[in-house]
Amino acid sequence: MRTRCPLSTRPTGFLKRIHRFRHLPVLAIACAFVVVPHKGNALDLSDSVTVKGFVEGRIAVTDGPLGWEHHGLGKTRFGGDGNDRTVVHTEAAAVISADINWDWTLFLNVSADAGRGRNPVDFMEAFVRYKPAPGGPTTFSGRLGAFLPPISFENTSLAWTSPFTISSSAINAWVGEELRTLGGEGTVTHRFDGGEVSATAAVFTANDPTGSLLAWRGWAVSDREAGLFERFPLAPVRSIEPGGSTEPQAAWVEPVHEIDGRPGVYGVIEARSRGLGVVRFMVYDNFARKTAFDGDQYAWHTRFVSVGGRTELPGGIDLVVQGMIGDTVMGLTASGQSFVDVDYASAFFLLSKNWSRHRLSLRAEYFETVDRDQTVDDDNDEHGNSLTLAYVFYPTERQRLTAEVLSTFSQRPERGFLGIPHKFHETQAQVSYRLFF
Repeated sequence: MRTRCPLSTRPTGFLKRIHRFRHLPVLAIACAFVVVPHKGNALDLSDSVTVKGFVEGRIAVTDGPLGWEHHGLGKTRFGGDGNDRTVVHTEAAAVISADINWDWTLFLNVSADAGRGRNPVDFMEAFVRYKPAPGGPTTFSGRLGAFLPPISFENTSLAWTSPFTISSSAINAWVGEELRTLGGEGTVTHRFDGGEVSATAAVFTANDPTGSLLAWRGWAVSDREAGLFERFPLAPVRSIEPGGSTEPQAAWVEPVHEIDGRPGVYGVIEARSRGLGVVRFMVYDNFARKTAFDGDQYAWHTRFVSVGGRTELPGGIDLVVQGMIGDTVMGLTASGQSFVDVDYASAFFLLSKNWSRHRLSLRAEYFETVDRDQTVDDDNDEHGNSLTLAYVFYPTERQRLTAEVLSTFSQRPERGFLGIPHKFHETQAQVSYRLFF
Protein backbone atom coordinates (compact mmCIF):
# COMPACT_ATOMS: atom_id res chain seq x y z
CA MET A 1 0.00 0.00 0.00
CA ARG A 2 1.34 3.41 -0.94
CA THR A 3 1.88 5.80 1.95
CA ARG A 4 0.98 9.35 1.14
CA CYS A 5 2.05 12.58 2.72
CA PRO A 6 -0.10 13.34 5.80
CA LEU A 7 -2.40 16.34 5.72
CA SER A 8 -2.86 19.04 8.29
CA THR A 9 -5.83 21.33 8.82
CA ARG A 10 -6.32 24.01 6.22
CA PRO A 11 -5.42 27.47 7.58
CA THR A 12 -6.78 30.83 6.63
CA GLY A 13 -3.65 32.52 5.27
CA PHE A 14 -3.13 36.26 5.20
CA LEU A 15 -2.75 36.29 1.44
CA LYS A 16 -5.94 34.27 1.04
CA ARG A 17 -7.83 36.98 2.89
CA ILE A 18 -6.43 39.78 0.75
CA HIS A 19 -6.58 37.87 -2.54
CA ARG A 20 -9.86 39.55 -3.44
CA PHE A 21 -7.81 42.75 -3.92
CA ARG A 22 -5.52 41.16 -6.55
CA HIS A 23 -6.81 43.45 -9.31
CA LEU A 24 -5.66 46.64 -7.57
CA PRO A 25 -2.35 46.64 -9.50
CA VAL A 26 -4.32 47.59 -12.62
CA LEU A 27 -4.88 51.01 -11.06
CA ALA A 28 -1.22 51.33 -10.11
CA ILE A 29 0.13 50.43 -13.56
CA ALA A 30 -2.37 52.80 -15.16
CA CYS A 31 -0.91 55.65 -13.12
CA ALA A 32 2.49 54.90 -14.62
CA PHE A 33 1.29 55.73 -18.12
CA VAL A 34 -0.33 59.07 -17.31
CA VAL A 35 1.12 61.62 -19.72
CA VAL A 36 2.54 64.46 -17.65
CA PRO A 37 5.58 66.69 -18.02
CA HIS A 38 8.67 64.74 -17.05
CA LYS A 39 12.35 65.19 -16.53
CA GLY A 40 14.91 62.60 -17.63
CA ASN A 41 13.60 59.05 -17.29
CA ALA A 42 11.12 59.70 -14.50
CA LEU A 43 7.61 61.05 -14.44
CA ASP A 44 7.34 63.68 -11.71
CA LEU A 45 3.70 63.50 -10.68
CA SER A 46 4.32 65.90 -7.80
CA ASP A 47 7.14 67.04 -5.57
CA SER A 48 6.93 63.78 -3.63
CA VAL A 49 5.76 61.15 -6.15
CA THR A 50 7.95 59.75 -8.94
CA VAL A 51 7.25 57.01 -11.49
CA LYS A 52 9.95 55.23 -13.46
CA GLY A 53 9.28 52.36 -15.81
CA PHE A 54 9.52 50.87 -19.25
CA VAL A 55 7.54 49.12 -21.95
CA GLU A 56 9.21 46.25 -23.76
CA GLY A 57 8.75 44.32 -26.97
CA ARG A 58 10.65 41.10 -27.50
CA ILE A 59 11.15 38.38 -30.10
CA ALA A 60 12.49 35.02 -28.94
CA VAL A 61 13.41 31.93 -30.94
CA THR A 62 13.88 28.79 -28.90
CA ASP A 63 14.08 25.01 -29.17
CA GLY A 64 14.16 22.16 -26.66
CA PRO A 65 11.36 20.66 -24.57
CA LEU A 66 8.14 22.35 -23.56
CA GLY A 67 8.80 25.34 -21.33
CA TRP A 68 8.13 25.14 -17.61
CA GLU A 69 5.44 27.84 -17.83
CA HIS A 70 3.43 25.47 -20.02
CA HIS A 71 3.64 22.45 -17.67
CA GLY A 72 6.96 21.31 -19.16
CA LEU A 73 10.48 20.68 -17.89
CA GLY A 74 12.39 23.07 -20.16
CA LYS A 75 14.91 25.51 -18.71
CA THR A 76 14.28 28.65 -20.75
CA ARG A 77 11.47 31.14 -20.23
CA PHE A 78 9.59 30.48 -23.44
CA GLY A 79 10.60 26.90 -24.14
CA GLY A 80 9.89 24.85 -27.24
CA ASP A 81 7.78 21.83 -28.03
CA GLY A 82 10.56 19.67 -29.41
CA ASN A 83 10.80 21.99 -32.41
CA ASP A 84 11.89 25.57 -32.95
CA ARG A 85 9.40 28.09 -31.60
CA THR A 86 9.15 31.83 -32.23
CA VAL A 87 7.52 34.04 -29.60
CA VAL A 88 6.55 37.71 -29.76
CA HIS A 89 6.28 39.02 -26.22
CA THR A 90 5.36 42.36 -24.65
CA GLU A 91 5.42 43.55 -21.05
CA ALA A 92 5.71 46.69 -18.97
CA ALA A 93 6.91 47.63 -15.51
CA ALA A 94 6.63 50.67 -13.29
CA VAL A 95 8.30 51.60 -10.02
CA ILE A 96 6.37 54.21 -8.07
CA SER A 97 7.97 55.99 -5.13
CA ALA A 98 6.16 58.43 -2.87
CA ASP A 99 7.79 60.36 -0.05
CA ILE A 100 5.68 60.11 3.10
CA ASN A 101 8.00 62.41 5.06
CA TRP A 102 11.74 63.04 5.34
CA ASP A 103 12.45 59.52 6.59
CA TRP A 104 9.74 57.28 5.09
CA THR A 105 9.11 56.40 1.41
CA LEU A 106 6.49 54.16 -0.20
CA PHE A 107 7.64 51.93 -3.09
CA LEU A 108 5.44 50.00 -5.53
CA ASN A 109 6.93 47.75 -8.22
CA VAL A 110 4.18 46.79 -10.67
CA SER A 111 4.41 44.55 -13.72
CA ALA A 112 2.05 44.00 -16.65
CA ASP A 113 2.48 40.85 -18.74
CA ALA A 114 -0.33 39.33 -20.81
CA GLY A 115 1.47 35.98 -20.79
CA ARG A 116 0.99 35.69 -17.05
CA GLY A 117 -2.60 34.55 -17.56
CA ARG A 118 -4.21 34.50 -14.12
CA ASN A 119 -3.02 37.96 -13.05
CA PRO A 120 -1.64 39.82 -16.08
CA VAL A 121 -1.01 42.84 -13.84
CA ASP A 122 0.52 42.20 -10.45
CA PHE A 123 2.67 43.71 -7.72
CA MET A 124 6.27 42.53 -7.64
CA GLU A 125 6.99 44.58 -4.51
CA ALA A 126 5.03 46.90 -2.23
CA PHE A 127 6.76 48.28 0.85
CA VAL A 128 7.66 51.32 2.90
CA ARG A 129 11.31 52.16 3.53
CA TYR A 130 12.74 53.96 6.53
CA LYS A 131 15.98 55.76 5.68
CA PRO A 132 16.79 58.86 7.74
CA ALA A 133 19.51 61.31 6.78
CA PRO A 134 22.93 60.15 8.02
CA GLY A 135 23.74 61.60 11.43
CA GLY A 136 27.08 59.92 11.92
CA PRO A 137 29.16 56.94 10.77
CA THR A 138 26.56 54.41 11.96
CA THR A 139 23.00 54.48 10.59
CA PHE A 140 19.86 52.33 10.67
CA SER A 141 17.43 51.73 7.80
CA GLY A 142 14.58 49.33 7.25
CA ARG A 143 11.76 48.07 5.06
CA LEU A 144 8.28 46.83 5.85
CA GLY A 145 5.97 45.11 3.37
CA ALA A 146 6.58 42.81 0.40
CA PHE A 147 9.99 42.99 -1.28
CA LEU A 148 12.79 40.94 -2.82
CA PRO A 149 15.64 40.05 -0.45
CA PRO A 150 19.02 41.82 -0.83
CA ILE A 151 20.80 38.99 -2.63
CA SER A 152 21.38 39.85 -6.30
CA PHE A 153 24.32 41.64 -7.92
CA GLU A 154 22.76 40.98 -11.33
CA ASN A 155 19.28 42.43 -10.93
CA THR A 156 20.29 45.94 -9.96
CA SER A 157 18.42 47.95 -12.59
CA LEU A 158 14.90 49.34 -12.67
CA ALA A 159 12.15 46.91 -11.56
CA TRP A 160 14.68 44.24 -10.55
CA THR A 161 16.00 43.79 -14.09
CA SER A 162 19.60 43.19 -15.15
CA PRO A 163 21.82 45.81 -16.81
CA PHE A 164 23.90 42.98 -18.31
CA THR A 165 21.50 40.50 -19.93
CA ILE A 166 17.84 39.74 -20.56
CA SER A 167 17.77 36.43 -18.68
CA SER A 168 18.90 36.14 -15.09
CA SER A 169 21.22 33.42 -13.84
CA ALA A 170 19.62 30.26 -12.45
CA ILE A 171 20.21 31.55 -8.91
CA ASN A 172 18.55 34.91 -9.38
CA ALA A 173 15.82 33.50 -11.62
CA TRP A 174 14.83 31.29 -8.68
CA VAL A 175 15.05 34.23 -6.27
CA GLY A 176 12.62 36.14 -8.48
CA GLU A 177 10.29 33.14 -8.72
CA GLU A 178 10.07 31.79 -5.17
CA LEU A 179 11.67 34.21 -2.71
CA ARG A 180 9.61 37.15 -1.58
CA THR A 181 9.96 38.86 1.78
CA LEU A 182 6.55 39.63 3.25
CA GLY A 183 7.54 41.12 6.58
CA GLY A 184 10.15 43.45 8.03
CA GLU A 185 13.86 44.01 7.47
CA GLY A 186 16.38 46.15 9.35
CA THR A 187 19.92 47.14 8.40
CA VAL A 188 22.72 48.68 10.47
CA THR A 189 25.49 50.29 8.40
CA HIS A 190 28.84 51.60 9.60
CA ARG A 191 30.82 53.83 7.27
CA PHE A 192 34.55 54.41 7.48
CA ASP A 193 37.27 55.86 5.30
CA GLY A 194 37.27 53.86 2.09
CA GLY A 195 34.15 51.78 2.58
CA GLU A 196 31.38 50.46 4.80
CA VAL A 197 30.07 47.31 6.46
CA SER A 198 26.44 46.44 7.11
CA ALA A 199 24.37 43.78 8.84
CA THR A 200 20.77 43.01 7.84
CA ALA A 201 18.14 40.82 9.49
CA ALA A 202 14.58 40.08 8.41
CA VAL A 203 11.53 38.21 9.64
CA PHE A 204 9.03 37.17 6.98
CA THR A 205 5.94 35.10 6.29
CA ALA A 206 4.18 33.61 3.21
CA ASN A 207 7.19 31.73 1.80
CA ASP A 208 6.13 28.21 2.81
CA PRO A 209 5.93 26.71 -0.73
CA THR A 210 9.50 27.87 -1.46
CA GLY A 211 11.39 24.85 -2.78
CA SER A 212 8.51 23.36 -4.79
CA LEU A 213 9.84 24.59 -8.12
CA LEU A 214 13.44 23.67 -7.35
CA ALA A 215 12.47 20.09 -6.47
CA TRP A 216 9.75 19.24 -9.02
CA ARG A 217 10.89 21.42 -11.92
CA GLY A 218 14.55 22.08 -11.16
CA TRP A 219 16.52 25.21 -11.94
CA ALA A 220 15.58 27.54 -14.80
CA VAL A 221 17.37 30.38 -16.58
CA SER A 222 14.89 33.16 -17.27
CA ASP A 223 13.69 36.62 -16.27
CA ARG A 224 10.21 35.58 -15.16
CA GLU A 225 9.59 36.92 -11.64
CA ALA A 226 6.58 36.06 -9.51
CA GLY A 227 3.95 38.58 -8.58
CA LEU A 228 2.49 38.62 -5.09
CA PHE A 229 -0.61 36.79 -6.37
CA GLU A 230 1.29 34.56 -8.80
CA ARG A 231 0.49 30.94 -9.62
CA PHE A 232 3.09 28.85 -11.49
CA PRO A 233 2.19 25.59 -13.27
CA LEU A 234 3.89 22.29 -12.49
CA ALA A 235 4.83 19.61 -15.00
CA PRO A 236 2.86 16.32 -14.65
CA VAL A 237 5.62 14.56 -12.72
CA ARG A 238 4.72 11.12 -11.36
CA SER A 239 4.51 12.00 -7.68
CA ILE A 240 1.70 14.57 -8.09
CA GLU A 241 -0.28 12.64 -10.70
CA PRO A 242 -3.26 10.44 -9.67
CA GLY A 243 -1.92 7.58 -7.55
CA GLY A 244 1.34 9.41 -6.83
CA SER A 245 2.92 9.74 -3.41
CA THR A 246 1.98 13.43 -3.15
CA GLU A 247 -1.18 13.25 -5.26
CA PRO A 248 -3.10 15.89 -3.22
CA GLN A 249 -0.70 18.57 -4.51
CA ALA A 250 -2.37 20.89 -7.04
CA ALA A 251 -0.89 21.14 -10.52
CA TRP A 252 0.43 24.58 -9.63
CA VAL A 253 2.40 26.45 -6.99
CA GLU A 254 1.61 29.81 -5.40
CA PRO A 255 5.07 30.90 -4.15
CA VAL A 256 3.81 33.75 -1.94
CA HIS A 257 1.58 31.79 0.41
CA GLU A 258 1.32 31.11 4.14
CA ILE A 259 0.53 27.54 5.19
CA ASP A 260 1.82 26.76 8.69
CA GLY A 261 1.67 30.15 10.47
CA ARG A 262 5.40 30.11 11.33
CA PRO A 263 7.74 32.96 10.28
CA GLY A 264 11.08 32.59 8.54
CA VAL A 265 14.28 34.61 8.87
CA TYR A 266 17.35 35.63 6.91
CA GLY A 267 20.53 37.49 7.73
CA VAL A 268 23.00 39.33 5.50
CA ILE A 269 26.54 40.63 6.07
CA GLU A 270 27.98 42.98 3.45
CA ALA A 271 31.33 44.73 3.09
CA ARG A 272 32.12 47.45 0.54
CA SER A 273 35.48 48.93 -0.41
CA ARG A 274 35.93 51.74 -2.90
CA GLY A 275 38.99 50.06 -4.33
CA LEU A 276 38.00 46.39 -4.19
CA GLY A 277 34.23 46.18 -4.68
CA VAL A 278 31.53 44.54 -2.57
CA VAL A 279 31.06 41.10 -0.98
CA ARG A 280 27.78 39.80 0.48
CA PHE A 281 27.01 36.73 2.60
CA MET A 282 23.42 35.60 3.22
CA VAL A 283 21.79 32.85 5.30
CA TYR A 284 18.09 32.01 4.72
CA ASP A 285 15.69 29.66 6.54
CA ASN A 286 11.91 29.76 6.12
CA PHE A 287 11.40 27.38 9.11
CA ALA A 288 8.35 25.87 7.38
CA ARG A 289 6.75 22.84 9.04
CA LYS A 290 7.24 20.16 6.40
CA THR A 291 4.08 18.23 7.33
CA ALA A 292 1.75 21.20 6.80
CA PHE A 293 -0.73 21.11 3.91
CA ASP A 294 -3.54 23.53 3.09
CA GLY A 295 -5.57 21.38 0.70
CA ASP A 296 -3.72 22.56 -2.42
CA GLN A 297 0.00 22.72 -1.65
CA TYR A 298 2.53 21.64 0.94
CA ALA A 299 4.89 23.61 3.13
CA TRP A 300 8.58 23.05 2.33
CA HIS A 301 11.36 23.59 4.87
CA THR A 302 13.91 25.43 2.72
CA ARG A 303 17.25 26.95 3.68
CA PHE A 304 20.40 28.08 1.90
CA VAL A 305 23.65 29.99 2.12
CA SER A 306 24.59 32.45 -0.62
CA VAL A 307 27.91 34.23 -1.20
CA GLY A 308 28.42 36.80 -3.94
CA GLY A 309 30.39 39.83 -4.95
CA ARG A 310 31.18 42.39 -7.61
CA THR A 311 34.45 44.07 -8.52
CA GLU A 312 36.13 45.82 -11.44
CA LEU A 313 39.01 44.10 -13.22
CA PRO A 314 41.75 45.82 -15.21
CA GLY A 315 40.45 47.30 -18.44
CA GLY A 316 37.19 48.40 -16.85
CA ILE A 317 35.70 44.89 -16.94
CA ASP A 318 33.01 44.19 -14.35
CA LEU A 319 33.13 40.80 -12.61
CA VAL A 320 30.08 39.42 -10.80
CA VAL A 321 30.23 36.06 -9.01
CA GLN A 322 27.70 34.22 -6.85
CA GLY A 323 27.26 30.78 -5.37
CA MET A 324 24.39 29.16 -3.48
CA ILE A 325 24.01 25.86 -1.65
CA GLY A 326 20.97 24.65 0.29
CA ASP A 327 18.34 21.99 0.87
CA THR A 328 14.57 21.62 0.93
CA VAL A 329 12.40 18.92 2.52
CA MET A 330 8.68 18.18 2.51
CA GLY A 331 6.37 15.57 4.04
CA LEU A 332 6.95 12.73 6.48
CA THR A 333 6.78 8.98 5.86
CA ALA A 334 5.78 6.32 8.39
CA SER A 335 9.49 5.56 8.88
CA GLY A 336 10.24 9.18 9.79
CA GLN A 337 11.86 10.13 6.49
CA SER A 338 10.93 13.10 4.31
CA PHE A 339 8.82 12.38 1.24
CA VAL A 340 10.93 14.87 -0.69
CA ASP A 341 14.51 15.63 0.35
CA VAL A 342 16.59 17.62 -2.13
CA ASP A 343 19.98 19.28 -1.91
CA TYR A 344 20.62 22.05 -4.44
CA ALA A 345 23.54 24.18 -5.58
CA SER A 346 24.40 26.67 -8.29
CA ALA A 347 27.20 29.11 -9.10
CA PHE A 348 28.02 31.56 -11.87
CA PHE A 349 30.46 34.23 -12.94
CA LEU A 350 29.67 37.13 -15.23
CA LEU A 351 32.13 39.35 -17.14
CA SER A 352 30.88 42.62 -18.59
CA LYS A 353 32.49 45.51 -20.44
CA ASN A 354 30.74 48.87 -20.79
CA TRP A 355 31.89 51.54 -23.23
CA SER A 356 30.08 54.60 -24.55
CA ARG A 357 26.51 53.43 -25.24
CA HIS A 358 27.41 49.74 -25.47
CA ARG A 359 27.77 46.80 -23.09
CA LEU A 360 28.93 43.24 -23.80
CA SER A 361 28.41 40.52 -21.18
CA LEU A 362 29.27 36.84 -20.84
CA ARG A 363 27.89 34.60 -18.09
CA ALA A 364 28.78 30.97 -17.36
CA GLU A 365 27.06 28.89 -14.69
CA TYR A 366 26.32 25.42 -13.39
CA PHE A 367 23.39 24.08 -11.39
CA GLU A 368 22.34 20.82 -9.80
CA THR A 369 19.78 19.19 -7.52
CA VAL A 370 20.48 15.94 -5.66
CA ASP A 371 17.57 13.69 -4.64
CA ARG A 372 18.18 12.33 -1.10
CA ASP A 373 14.81 10.71 -0.36
CA GLN A 374 13.65 7.13 -0.92
CA THR A 375 10.35 7.98 -2.63
CA VAL A 376 10.34 5.75 -5.72
CA ASP A 377 8.09 7.92 -7.92
CA ASP A 378 9.88 11.19 -7.16
CA ASP A 379 13.25 11.46 -8.91
CA ASN A 380 14.47 15.05 -8.55
CA ASP A 381 18.10 14.56 -9.60
CA GLU A 382 19.35 17.14 -12.06
CA HIS A 383 22.56 18.72 -13.24
CA GLY A 384 23.36 21.19 -15.97
CA ASN A 385 25.21 24.26 -17.16
CA SER A 386 24.46 27.39 -19.09
CA LEU A 387 26.31 29.99 -21.17
CA THR A 388 24.83 33.42 -21.96
CA LEU A 389 26.16 36.11 -24.30
CA ALA A 390 24.42 39.49 -24.44
CA TYR A 391 24.98 42.80 -26.20
CA VAL A 392 23.23 45.98 -25.00
CA PHE A 393 23.00 49.20 -27.00
CA TYR A 394 21.41 52.49 -25.87
CA PRO A 395 20.40 54.48 -29.00
CA THR A 396 19.25 57.25 -26.64
CA GLU A 397 19.05 57.70 -22.89
CA ARG A 398 15.49 56.39 -22.86
CA GLN A 399 15.92 53.40 -25.18
CA ARG A 400 17.65 50.05 -24.74
CA LEU A 401 18.18 47.41 -27.42
CA THR A 402 19.45 44.00 -26.26
CA ALA A 403 20.40 40.86 -28.16
CA GLU A 404 21.02 37.68 -26.18
CA VAL A 405 21.91 34.07 -26.95
CA LEU A 406 21.42 31.51 -24.18
CA SER A 407 22.71 27.93 -24.43
CA THR A 408 21.72 25.49 -21.68
CA PHE A 409 22.45 21.80 -21.18
CA SER A 410 20.59 19.83 -18.53
CA GLN A 411 20.07 16.21 -17.56
CA ARG A 412 16.98 15.25 -15.57
CA PRO A 413 15.95 11.54 -15.43
CA GLU A 414 12.31 12.38 -14.58
CA ARG A 415 11.85 13.65 -18.14
CA GLY A 416 12.06 10.08 -19.38
CA PHE A 417 8.81 9.23 -17.58
CA LEU A 418 7.11 12.04 -19.53
CA GLY A 419 8.19 10.54 -22.81
CA ILE A 420 10.97 13.03 -23.61
CA PRO A 421 14.78 12.62 -23.56
CA HIS A 422 16.27 13.10 -20.11
CA LYS A 423 19.20 15.05 -21.65
CA PHE A 424 18.48 18.28 -23.48
CA HIS A 425 20.58 21.03 -25.04
CA GLU A 426 18.40 24.14 -25.34
CA THR A 427 19.21 27.30 -27.28
CA GLN A 428 17.25 30.53 -26.99
CA ALA A 429 17.94 33.74 -28.93
CA GLN A 430 16.17 36.95 -27.96
CA VAL A 431 16.04 40.55 -29.14
CA SER A 432 14.50 43.06 -26.77
CA TYR A 433 13.58 46.73 -27.17
CA ARG A 434 12.77 48.82 -24.09
CA LEU A 435 11.43 52.34 -24.00
CA PHE A 436 11.89 53.99 -20.60
CA PHE A 437 9.72 56.70 -19.09
